[in-house]
Amino acid sequence: MKTSVHELGKDKRGLDWHIMVKDYPAVSDRWLDFLPFIPDRSSEIQVKENSRPTEVAYVHPHPLSKTKAFLVDIRVRKEYEDRGLGSLLIKFVEKWEIEREVIEMLGDISIKDQDHFDKLKHFYNKNGWTFELFDKLKIDLGSTTVGRVHKYLR
Repeated sequence: MKTSVHELGKDKRGLDWHIMVKDYPAVSDRWLDFLPFIPDRSSEIQVKENSRPTEVAYVHPHPLSKTKAFLVDIRVRKEYEDRGLGSLLIKFVEKWEIEREVIEMLGDISIKDQDHFDKLKHFYNKNGWTFELFDKLKIDLGSTTVGRVHKYLR
């Protein structure tokens, strides 16, 4: 695993955020974790040791196409919602992927998010992504996927 730390930017309340990128370069199943933190010693140590952070984006490069990537999850703790942290995070992920020649990102909408589809739609649309909930006829009965988000980065 390779890690690197970068400046993320200021949220709407003026807190300065940094981000740790963890790159797990497994041959068959590469993952990238994007972990925002407030840059003080305790926060950085906590991010390094915390295996399940609450402010995070997980990205999985497409196994068959170097120009596509999947946004597996993006989460911001409730206490940091509505401060622009999610937008800072998704913009950083997009920039990161563009620098690696990714031109298209996709993500699934899960049934577990059904209590806040409107909020998700607003977030993704505000950041230039398309948000689509599938017609009930298109949903596989055994699947938890009920929609998709998508963005061309170039």
